Amino acid sequence: MKNLTYLFYLLPILFYAQDDLLDGLEPDQSTTVTSTWKSLKVVNFETTKLVAKNEFQLIISHRFGSVENGFDDLFGLDQAVTRFQFVYGITDWMHMEASRSSFNKTYQLASKFKLKEQETTGFPFSISAFTAVDINTGLDKEVLPKIEFENRLGYTAQVIIARKISKNYLLKLAQHFFMKTL
Repeated sequence: MKNLTYLFYLLPILFYAQDDLLDGLEPDQSTTVTSTWKSLKVVNFETTKLVAKNEFQLIISHRFGSVENGFDDLFGLDQAVTRFQFVYGITDWMHMEASRSSFNKTYQLASKFKLKEQETTGFPFSISAFTAVDINTGLDKEVLPKIEFENRLGYTAQVIIARKISKNYLLKLAQHFFMKTL
């Protein structure tokens, strides 16, 4: 009778062990890697980061001229190029941009798409695509009398591949395609 009592107490432990074996058959849950990039651009290059859905950002950027002329150009400040950029997140995987640059009075319409995100135990990279159309309105019709609208256009396509290696290290590869029709 004493042996039956021990068996009665040990029997639930065996059932619990079977549940552990079944848990091993379930696939590992993979989560996406976050905060690969903190901004939309690094210097003048796009990153894999997108603006969140229904979020709007206004970005004002400056590119300064050469400091060689010293105080004559206020160390490049007089030659600065300013760009106003409006970015809106259509979805969590796509945003649209409209911008205007003082360089050649250029307007740009662009979009960025998130194609694949890096996962902790799955896909090893984040992949995004960027496309843009530029309109150069600074070309003078008097200097270039035969210029047509299509000659003012420029196109950009970019594939961005990034990997967050650790908290402090990132790797980015970007393939750029540019076409100017002038």
